[in-house]
Amino acid sequence: MNRRDFLKNTSLLSLAGGAGAASLLLSSCESSVTSNDKVLETDLAFLTEAVEMEGVAVKTYDAAASSGLITDTSLLSVAVLYRDHHYSHFQELNALRRRLGFASYDINIALPDARVSGLTNQTSVLTLARDLELQAAEAYFRWVTGELNIPEVRRFFANTYPIETAHFIVLKGVLSGDIPGSIDSSQLEFLKRS
Repeated sequence: MNRRDFLKNTSLLSLAGGAGAASLLLSSCESSVTSNDKVLETDLAFLTEAVEMEGVAVKTYDAAASSGLITDTSLLSVAVLYRDHHYSHFQELNALRRRLGFASYDINIALPDARVSGLTNQTSVLTLARDLELQAAEAYFRWVTGELNIPEVRRFFANTYPIETAHFIVLKGVLSGDIPGSIDSSQLEFLKRS
């Protein structure tokens, strides 16, 4: 029985036995990730989806940054910063996969998002970047509120969700005009710290 099912099926009154209840609780909960292949399989599926998504983001930012379509140097700096965040997430996800006994995902397999071929100007680049960040934020939110079982995986997803959300908010603000099209050095420093 896993922790979630145990707690759902056990009343508080039955746990009122003090030390005996604590012992029962500890002995009834599985503490090993390898004790349940289904747990590992579910979390591995989410990890695989996440590392593939981050690889696509890295390749998409690389393609967009090298396209020559980003004419504002401060926005190019933001694109490089966000690309580096995605690459960092990619590396951390691979480290998690290795700790769980699975192979790393090769960045060379990743391809940029197909929408890269339709980029025509700086606005189209920013729109694609905004959309990728929104998709990433939605995915991390879905995973962290879903059936994750391994605490280390849940923690990584929970810590990454707000980063992707912040990227989305900044890019949406630039596109809507709420954030000036040209980001000054103090704003860029703030983005680097967040």
